[in-house]
Amino acid sequence: MNLKGKRIAFIDDEAYRTRLQRENLERAGAEVIFYRDLPEAHTALNSDLKFDLVVLDLGMSPDGMVSPGAQERFGRANGFFLLASLRDRLKQEKTGLIILTNHGSFLEGGENSVITQSVFAELGLSTSGRNIGLYTKLGLPARDLPAVALRILGYCRAA
Repeated sequence: MNLKGKRIAFIDDEAYRTRLQRENLERAGAEVIFYRDLPEAHTALNSDLKFDLVVLDLGMSPDGMVSPGAQERFGRANGFFLLASLRDRLKQEKTGLIILTNHGSFLEGGENSVITQSVFAELGLSTSGRNIGLYTKLGLPARDLPAVALRILGYCRAA
């Protein structure tokens, strides 16, 4: 598996729990930059730094970035706020996105998946975009992450 030359932003507030996932991406040749909080990730995504792929945990602490009304709407899925920073690159398929969550209900039907669908729709994105993958953390073993990343990157156009 060759991810050599690919830069990946890995955004998750659980450094210890995601260590194996990040290490597997690095072993496959990727440069992985880890962001542990939303403000730091937001700054990086809006900088001149270009990422080929973003791995995003939805369930992160808002760290003052999220208004009380939005917090009420999204509950713990504060990672949605970073999607706006990626919208244009995702729409043009220049960046890949892997969303990871401990809360399968945001992906598998029910009230929370309606939130997921509506957020993507508001941004003009589709959860079924070829360059977007939605996974539960338990449903995507760390050893499989490089293969999933490579598949999603295969649908991305050169930046």
